[in-house]
Amino acid sequence: MNASIVSLLEANKDSLYSDWKEHLNSITDPHIEEFKGNHSLNEEAFSLIINSLKEYETEDFSELRAFYNKLFTKEWSLNYLTAAFQQFRRSALYMMLKQDIPRENIMTFYEEIDGWFDPILMHLVNDCSESWRTRFEEQKQTVQELTAPIIPVFEKICVLPLIGVIDSERAETIKENLLNGIISTRSEYVLIDITGVPVVDTYVSNYLMQATQAANMLGSTCIIVGIRPEIAQTLVNLGVTLNVLTFANLNKGIQYALRQTQRAQ
Repeated sequence: MNASIVSLLEANKDSLYSDWKEHLNSITDPHIEEFKGNHSLNEEAFSLIINSLKEYETEDFSELRAFYNKLFTKEWSLNYLTAAFQQFRRSALYMMLKQDIPRENIMTFYEEIDGWFDPILMHLVNDCSESWRTRFEEQKQTVQELTAPIIPVFEKICVLPLIGVIDSERAETIKENLLNGIISTRSEYVLIDITGVPVVDTYVSNYLMQATQAANMLGSTCIIVGIRPEIAQTLVNLGVTLNVLTFANLNKGIQYALRQTQRAQ
């Protein structure tokens, strides 16, 4: 950025801030009302804008990124930052028009500030998009873990409670969590509790068999618990055979697994 522009902005920083704040407050967007009333936030945003002009040639956006990360959890934060930069550009032009500067110099200065604005805004939007994508992936991972949590209940024994409908995507997540859980907990027995699964059809039963076979390859025995009478009847009507040990409830399954581990000691 032209040193003359930076010097001019620094020399008129106080009046520039007042004008910028006035223009910012004049915006009627209800989404940024919370931000407009935060005095310390506005001061920090203004200083960030001035500093980004100084560092424009270095393309160092670390300060901008750090500032946005603080606001990321607040809804409509991108609206606020975009408005802040847009209003600064307008305020800078008004300030230059009040100075004893040749008209051609004003246009040159403004064009340089305008050329600074677009890359900054594009970087801000890209950075926001990346932050949103990262947050989405983190939330997706959390949901996946909650979809099928492996819960250690005793040494070498853990429970995998399943709740809700099991579709193909969820089945893969459950299987992945099961195998990773077996390794991390070093479980010899895994009780797959299907009490909360409303429908157990041919697809679900095939998935359960695949999961238990994969667990066996890791040296772990799967036991299916929570077999309700209506589920048992459905499986019989479908001609489905679960080639795995089953129990009506979790308590009986745990008792069996405890006996087996105690015998092995």
